Amino acid sequence: MPAPQKLHGLIDKATAATIMGLLGECSGKGSNMRKTLKFKSELAKLILSGQKTSTWRLWDDKDLKAGDTVNFVTKETLEHFATVQITEVAEWRLGSLSEEEKFGHERYASEDEMYKIFSGYYGKEVNSNTPVKIIWFELLKDLPKSTSI
Repeated sequence: MPAPQKLHGLIDKATAATIMGLLGECSGKGSNMRKTLKFKSELAKLILSGQKTSTWRLWDDKDLKAGDTVNFVTKETLEHFATVQITEVAEWRLGSLSEEEKFGHERYASEDEMYKIFSGYYGKEVNSNTPVKIIWFELLKDLPKSTSI
């Protein structure tokens, strides 16, 4: 088989576009790939019960935005436990979050505790100036109530 750069001129543009689209999907760059977020199992329970309706992500490498459909998995086992639709996204600094932005998220005893927990999640120093992406979501699909989560 010829090397990819030598295919130029051997196939028409439509076929090339189809092949490139398929390659993109296989590499995770295609638009059909569903994004995935990990949660500790105790947070998965809060999500499935409807108590947790938002998540905070630092240094978002997934380009999460309103309208995205996302799979949620447990961090410990990578077991799928829910599919959600992101309804709203906002970006703030951790130290400037209002009660409205905190709605639907688990609470912390203090800001210092929150920074320590997020530092543990990300392996980086977290403080009041750290940017946070607040992601509100609606549950679309969850596993039967008999799940082990």
